[in-house]
Amino acid sequence: MNPIINYQLSIINYKMKLFRISLLLFCVVFFSSCIAEWGPRDCYGKFTLYFEYHNEGNPNPVATFLNTVHFVDVFVFDQAGELVYYRPAIDQANMRTTRGGTRMGNPGIDLPVGSRAGELAPGGRYRVVAWGNADRQRNSFGNPTQLNAARIGTAPDGGTPLHFGPGSLRAESTQAFWIDIPQTTDEDYAVIEFSRAHIEIQVFVVGTGEAPTVELDEVAEGINFNNEVIRNQRLAFESIADTPRNTPEAFPRSARFTSFYTPLFEENTDKSLVLSNSNGVLGNGEISIADVIAGVNHINGTLNPIINLRDTNNPVQQVQIVLEVIDNIIVDIWVPGWIQEPVFPD
Repeated sequence: MNPIINYQLSIINYKMKLFRISLLLFCVVFFSSCIAEWGPRDCYGKFTLYFEYHNEGNPNPVATFLNTVHFVDVFVFDQAGELVYYRPAIDQANMRTTRGGTRMGNPGIDLPVGSRAGELAPGGRYRVVAWGNADRQRNSFGNPTQLNAARIGTAPDGGTPLHFGPGSLRAESTQAFWIDIPQTTDEDYAVIEFSRAHIEIQVFVVGTGEAPTVELDEVAEGINFNNEVIRNQRLAFESIADTPRNTPEAFPRSARFTSFYTPLFEENTDKSLVLSNSNGVLGNGEISIADVIAGVNHINGTLNPIINLRDTNNPVQQVQIVLEVIDNIIVDIWVPGWIQEPVFPD
């Protein structure tokens, strides 16, 4: 072979080797940069989910969240409704060590983005549901559970209220929260706002000899932690008011006490509270919850509207009902703040 041609071929081969080496080095650097900093998902983009607590006029929703929600469980569903990602028991320490992104310092978590199992696909659209303060010891997620047991024991009274994201949770309506995962290496985020998921109805019974049975009817049976309050399944909560406790008055009296944790319901609810003992329902023993919420004393007709459930974003909400019983007849009903005007039957 011609020496000149042979020399030219060797130069070409050498340049091809240099090109292949350069290409290999570029790939190594590129992919290792993805892996080194955030993992393979960084090559597709990043997505952070931040948490706040939604209060109307709240100047610091982050502080309210941190004061209200101790643990968060996050569920992510695809558009077909299939669960594609679930992260349980995220405590505040983990919420506050996220990489920060565009909202540095806010509590939140990074969602895994990528093409592997358990990752959210770039360009995909997903629905997110989050529960705050749910009890994973007594209740398994994915299954219905009684509301009275759906709490964690972090408060002195034995439980911390259950909270829900996104936003308000009503017995008849639940908001949806959707996110779109970026296809590029650009960062994206979303803020999911929490609010309370239930109210506590406290019942104080004064003057009764036998501990009465308190029944709250037509309440949703439980919570499906994957989504929302269970629909079309109603039951009557029933409990015996046998816990000694003082009434929440200016001058407390000894009472029998019980309480119920129920889903948020509308102010015009037709639910009722019924008191009974071994002889049956007490006189005047069926109380309209709508009347109590509106501040109407159904026995004497006084009107003292002080309870407002329209602000569904209030972190803590209780409906306290005090009932006075004489000779198996309820002779008075009030809540703290009502003007007490006892009316005795003829």
